[in-house]
Amino acid sequence: MQLTKLLANFLFSLGISSLLVVEAIAVPNSARLAQNPDSFPNYCQPEESLFIVAETKGFWVNICGGDLPHTYVGVSKINGNKIRLPLKDYDQQGNYFEAVNKNVSYLLIRGSAKGDFLTVTQGERELFRQPVLDWHEQ
Repeated sequence: MQLTKLLANFLFSLGISSLLVVEAIAVPNSARLAQNPDSFPNYCQPEESLFIVAETKGFWVNICGGDLPHTYVGVSKINGNKIRLPLKDYDQQGNYFEAVNKNVSYLLIRGSAKGDFLTVTQGERELFRQPVLDWHEQ
């Protein structure tokens, strides 16, 4: 919890708090979801397909789209703040997704030599990296 507050303050000091506060929503409890995988959070628009649900310690990430993935949705488990961005790039195997907002990049990666993780970078500087705890393809 303390790390999350420090991260929020750090991001705010960088002037990117507006990227994190798009919409406050209720965030599901991951322990409850482990018992019922059909209830993984879907933050996609009603007309979109849900491709990926990934969970880190601090975030839920959805990859949404139509016939192909086209949108990244990240939701804070702490405060429910949500960001929705178009995908800049992804691989067809579904192991790499990148979304960009100005000079901030959001990378969701599975199966790399460093493991599975969510990374947020600003320019060349890594703001944070969190291991993926769970990854579900729909």
